Parts: sequence; C-alpha cells; structure tokens
Amino acid sequence: MWWSITTGVKALRATSKNAVWRSSSRVADIVNKKTTPAAAAACASKSAGFIDGVGPVRWLRLSGEQRVAAPAKEEAGGNFTLVSPSVLEIPLEEKGVSLYVGVHAPVCSSRPGNGGLRLWSYESEEDAIDECRELSRGMSLKHNIYNTGFSGAKLVANAKEPLHVDKRSLMENVAKALHSLNGSVYTGCDMNTDFKDMKYLSELCPYVLASLDSTIDANKSTAHGVVGSVVEASDHLLGGHKGKKFLVVGTGKVGTFVSSLLAMLGGDVFTFDTNPNRADVHGCTNVSDKKWWEVEHDVLVPCCSSGIITHDIVEEMNGTKIIVGATNIPFASDSVLHSAVQKKMVFVPDMLSSAGAVLADSIEHYSKSEYHTARDSEVYAFVQTLTSKKTKEYLSRLFSNKPGNNNPMKTLSFVHEDKNGAPVGKKFSTWRSSEEIQHVE
Repeated sequence: MWWSITTGVKALRATSKNAVWRSSSRVADIVNKKTTPAAAAACASKSAGFIDGVGPVRWLRLSGEQRVAAPAKEEAGGNFTLVSPSVLEIPLEEKGVSLYVGVHAPVCSSRPGNGGLRLWSYESEEDAIDECRELSRGMSLKHNIYNTGFSGAKLVANAKEPLHVDKRSLMENVAKALHSLNGSVYTGCDMNTDFKDMKYLSELCPYVLASLDSTIDANKSTAHGVVGSVVEASDHLLGGHKGKKFLVVGTGKVGTFVSSLLAMLGGDVFTFDTNPNRADVHGCTNVSDKKWWEVEHDVLVPCCSSGIITHDIVEEMNGTKIIVGATNIPFASDSVLHSAVQKKMVFVPDMLSSAGAVLADSIEHYSKSEYHTARDSEVYAFVQTLTSKKTKEYLSRLFSNKPGNNNPMKTLSFVHEDKNGAPVGKKFSTWRSSEEIQHVE
C-alpha cells in the first residue's frame, strides 16, 4: 500500500498503545464516552469533547456504523456546523466568504491545536473543506515530528476575491470563533494573512502566535527551517550544497528569504514566481519567463501554493534529484508523489522541512521569557539546527535497507518525537546556553 499523508498520521497515532483513534480518523474516533484515560488526560477532561468550548455533542450517522460527533447547536458556544468529520464551519455575516476550522486530533487548552489562517479562493466549498482537512492533517504530522506541544489544526477562509476581503471583519469573526473554542485552538499567519492582521486579531483575543511582541519573523523562521533541510539533504545526497542548482518556485516572503539564504551559502539559485518582478532576488537568476519545471536544477524548493507538482510536470522536470521546500502538500495527489519517487527523486516531506514557524511558536508558547529575550539569530539557528538534524535522521532511515523504507510518508512516521516528553520549545533555553550558533543571519 502506498502511504499518503493520512496513513502517515495513522502510523504516528499507532505508536500510542492506549490511543482511541481508529483508522477512519473521524471525530467519533477521538471523542465519546469510550475515551481512554490516556486520551482524556491529553485533552484535560473526558467531558471536554472534541474541542473545548464546543460543548455537548450529538451523534450523526453517516453510513453503516460510522458516526460522527456534531455540536449540539442550541448549547454550543460558537454555533458551529460540522461540514466534515474533522472540519467545523464558522457562521459569517459577510457574503462571499466562508470560514472553516480543521482539527485533526484531540485539542484542549493544555495541548491546543495550532495552525495558520489561510485566505484563498477555491473552486468550491468542498475544495476549501478538503484543503482545510488535509492541511490540519499535515499540521498534525508537523507537530508530532518535533513534539511542539500542539495538536494539528488549520483555519481556512474561502473568498471569491481574497484581496478584496474586509480583513478587519474577518479577524473579528475569527476572534469570536477562537473565544468560543476556549483556548483549544491558536492561529497565526498563512497565505494572504499577515502581521497586521494578526496584530488586530490579538487585540480581540489572546489565541494568536505570530511573534507579535518581538522582532522575530515567522517567515524567516520558516525559511531557516527550509534551508536547514535543503542544505542537509544536499550535503547528504549530492556531496555538498555549494555550487548546486536550486530552483525556488514562489518568491513571497518565505521564498525570498530562502532564495537569499541559499545564494549566500554558495548555491546557484534560480527563482520563479507568477509575478515575475517579485522573483528579482539579489544573487539569484529570475527564470519567471520560462516554464519552471523545464529549468535545469538539482533541488526543487517549492514555496508557493499547494498541489503545483502534477503527473505531467513530474515527467518533464529537468534534472530534479531532491524536492524539499515550504509548500504544504506540494504534490497534486499521492499518485504524483509515487511517480516522483519512481523516477528516483528524493522527497523530504514539507511537514519536516517547513516547521520553522511552529517551532518558533513552541518557544513563544512554552518558553515565553526566553523567547522575548533571545536574539532573532538564536531562534533562527535553533530552528535550522532542528530541521537539519531531523532531515538527517529521515534520510538515514529512508536509505536504510529495511523493506518499504523508500516510501517518504511511511519513513516519516518513524522519525517523530515522544509526545510524552517536554515540548521542543522548552528545550530552547538549554540549547541556547550550550550550543555554538553557526548559521547565516
């Protein structure tokens, strides 16, 4: 069986002997009266339900014996609507905009869900719901790989014209939703939401992690994490990173930082963006006038929207040996990932490489005083060290002789941290006092 993101999450969950999740990964699997003491402890109380603050649940029969828990609307704090077994819709007054919260594992105030707020235009509400669900799954893997102290969550806003959405109104609705969830879900920046949005949101509710009271930049944290993985993968598989050809697709804030860092580290960097002017990054070659997949490169570094790598593109990619970047879910489907692996391309999953922001969130949430007194460079170096070490562990496992280890998602399931240990953010102080910082600022 080819392992997808979903099965990768199952494998992570299977490591907990007393876990109550079943393979369907439905809400019913993680809340009901059968909840084990271990799972209950993870979510503070048995009666808390799927999400603290949603309150009593009622059972909805989907098919056969499969059931899901839906909020009892007349008693639920946020009057949510269950639109998928793991996605809630938040009611909005504004026309043309819909808001969803995806939560992929038990969440509560002691181990809250954490994922950014994405504002995007989808072809249908079903597409938005699907992406919310898949992104929350990806976040679940990301948090588990490093034991950030969070569970997987994601907020997705679907708008016909994202650039013309009343952001203040949207943030006010998000604040109401987060308040209703009683601290069991935190959010931050994502596509088309920025520092200014999070600043306003933080004035309305405390459930925001976006480095608001420091000079640490979440985009730079993500970029340093990506670079840590890119450099380690290049050194491990290509004999070094200097002089290698890196193709960065998408030069928004993260992509621009990644491009600059790789160029400073001696890489031959090519940049592509649908907005060609944005791909003019110092020290890099802008190839936005070409089809990006036809540009010769050793390492593809996607830093753009999801699903950009299709079957046709895999067949035409020019010299690609490694794929590692910031894009959440870069492949259009699991079968496309399978095709890339069959063509001997090595994929470092985005859940591992693009964890920089959530690693910084873990410090901000669990080591607040250290976070606010640390230099930016220390946080970025910590992040880069973690992704580099985890990439090395992942690649060593991937290329071991054990059966099935050529499967990226299956391999990823073996390189997570123990959830019973201290969140990685609590380890920052020890690292800070003992490690020599060696990275590019």
